[in-house]
Amino acid sequence: IEDDARVAALTAMFERHGFDGDRAIVRARLLYHGQIGYHLLSRDEPLARRVELLPEYLLALTGEMVPPAELQQFEHFLRSLREVQRVGRSAR
Repeated sequence: IEDDARVAALTAMFERHGFDGDRAIVRARLLYHGQIGYHLLSRDEPLARRVELLPEYLLALTGEMVPPAELQQFEHFLRSLREVQRVGRSAR
């Protein structure tokens, strides 16, 4: 059931970005199942490399280039998560 809920959430995200019906579902499944396989098989790739490849992943999934400002916002978000994790570890 958790998998179904996650695919449904991703489908809704693609629908919000203009992909209808089956196009949204297929993209959601590709993204979700790809991430599961990536997690199981390629855990040794540094996060920095994954972020570096993000524009190409998004192009493959959406057919559009992401504006540089949006990528910068996402990178800032990732840095803030790492800071929260670092603070959380030092509090233990």
